Amino acid sequence: MQKTNLIEKKCETSPRDVGYIPEKVNQIDSFLEDIMVKKKYQAVSYLMARHGKTFACKSMGKLCGFEDRGEYKTDTIRMVASVTKTFTAVAIMKLIEDGKIHLYQPVSELIKEFDNDMYREVNIFQLLTHTSGVSPDPGVYFEPYPNFRDYQTKKNWIKLVLEGPIHFAPGTQWGYSTKGYAILGEVIQRVSGVPYDEYVMDNIVKPLGMNRTFFFIPEEYHNEVGFVDKSEWTRMKERKQKFKNTAVLAGWGLYSTLEDLAIYGHMLMNYGEYNGVRILSRKATEAMTKNQLGEGLPNFCWGCKGIKTNYGLGFTVDAQNILSKGSFLHEGACRCGFCVDRNEGFFIAYFELMETEIWDWDGVLGLRNIMWSGLE
Repeated sequence: MQKTNLIEKKCETSPRDVGYIPEKVNQIDSFLEDIMVKKKYQAVSYLMARHGKTFACKSMGKLCGFEDRGEYKTDTIRMVASVTKTFTAVAIMKLIEDGKIHLYQPVSELIKEFDNDMYREVNIFQLLTHTSGVSPDPGVYFEPYPNFRDYQTKKNWIKLVLEGPIHFAPGTQWGYSTKGYAILGEVIQRVSGVPYDEYVMDNIVKPLGMNRTFFFIPEEYHNEVGFVDKSEWTRMKERKQKFKNTAVLAGWGLYSTLEDLAIYGHMLMNYGEYNGVRILSRKATEAMTKNQLGEGLPNFCWGCKGIKTNYGLGFTVDAQNILSKGSFLHEGACRCGFCVDRNEGFFIAYFELMETEIWDWDGVLGLRNIMWSGLE
C-alpha cells in the first residue's frame, strides 16, 4: 500500500506544541500501513489530542469492502459496537445523580422477570461492572452460545436473556455481558419514560454537539458510513424496522466518528463537562473511571484463567502496557476504541476495519504503545 493513500485532516495545533514527538506520528502511520498489508485491514483511522487540542487525525484505506465507494475519510461514520456501553453507563449515572435510581438497587424492583431465586440479588452496580452473572458474550469461554442474538428482536427478550441458570453468583466473578447492558437499556427506558435511544441522544449526544453520532443513521448519511461487507450495509438499512425495543441496542448499537468520540472523551476527561455543557457531575465521572472491584474479581473470559480483574462503572480502568495509571478506555468488536489519560491530558480514538472480528494485539496494544511513547 502506498503512502499516498493516507488522508490527513488539518488540525488545530502541531504535535510539538502540545509536547508530542512529531516523529512518532510518522511511526504510527508506517505501523498502520504495514499491518494493513500484512493483516488485510480494509481501512484504518485515528485521532490524537492533548490538552484539549487535536494534533493528528488521519485515515487510509477503502470506505467499503464490497464495492468501490471511494476512500475511508477521517470523518467517516462507523459502528462503534461495545463502545456504546459507555454511553449506557453515562445514562444510568445521570439517572442515579437525578435521584431516580440508586447504584445498588436490585433490578427486580424495576423488572419483574428478575424477581426469582436466581436473579433477585442482581443489582445495577453488578450490571455496570459485568459482575451480575447474567450470561456472558459468545466466545468468552471458548464455547458456543448459539442463541446469543436471537433474543434481540423478540417480544419476550428479557425472559430469553434470563434463560437457564445464572452463570455465577452475583458479585463473585467478572464476566463480560452485552445482555447485561441490554437490561440496563431497559432500566433507562422504564425509569425515564422514553425509549433508550432517545434518552441517550437527547441527554448525551445532542447536547455535546456530536452531530455524526446515531443509533439510526439518516438516509442522507448512508454513503458516508464505512462497511466491511454487504451484510453490515443490509443490517444498517433494516435496523429501524428490526429493533422496535431499542434497549437491546444498549450494549453495541451506536455509530460515530473520530471527532465525535473526541468530544465525548474530552467530556469524560473534564469530569463531565465539555465546552460549557455539563453532562454528568464530577463525582459521577470520578466514580465511573476508577476501579470499583476492590482487589479485583476472578476473570475466566478469553483465556484469563481466573486472573483478578478491576473495572469501573462502564470502563476498563486497568492501565495496560505503558499507559498512565488511572487511564480508562473501552474497545468495540468492530475494531475500534478510545482511551483517556487524564494524567497526561491525552486522548486517542481509532477505527480499524478488518474482515474478521478476531482481536488483534498489534492493532490495539501495539498501536497504543507507540502512541504513548510519543509523549514528551
